[in-house]
Amino acid sequence: MLIYWLVFSLPLITFVAPFKVNNDTKNLFHFIYLFIITIFVGLRTNTGGDWKTNNHVFDGIAIFVTEDAITKVIKNTEIGYYLLIQIAKLFNLGFHSFNFIISIFSIYCIYKLGKLSKGYLSTYVICFPYIITVVFFGFVRQGIAFCFLILAIYFFTN
Repeated sequence: MLIYWLVFSLPLITFVAPFKVNNDTKNLFHFIYLFIITIFVGLRTNTGGDWKTNNHVFDGIAIFVTEDAITKVIKNTEIGYYLLIQIAKLFNLGFHSFNFIISIFSIYCIYKLGKLSKGYLSTYVICFPYIITVVFFGFVRQGIAFCFLILAIYFFTN
């Protein structure tokens, strides 16, 4: 539990630090923090409300080699998620690698949200307790959907 508090506290520590830093140092810290969060989310194992279900779905999907596999994907209501799994399997990635790639995409979307609000610190402090810890850790598919919502808002406003 301590690691959660440490990762959550990193942006707060920089906010209340008694010294001023130049923009290069801020940018370096910013990208190091994004890297830490990506590793933190991407290397999780057996955590989340749908971990076993997603792992079972991942293992049960075959690469597009038969017409039956294509029909199964088309009949499913989660076509996008199944296509992401197909791409991962095409590159011989396992379930953990697949989750790591999703975490890179998720943290990129949080970065875009921070860019939109022009306040990275407030974005990270607000996003970490719920969006990152609950949604990205707990529910992969809902996290992907939320990321597409963030991207839609970002591109709509720009």
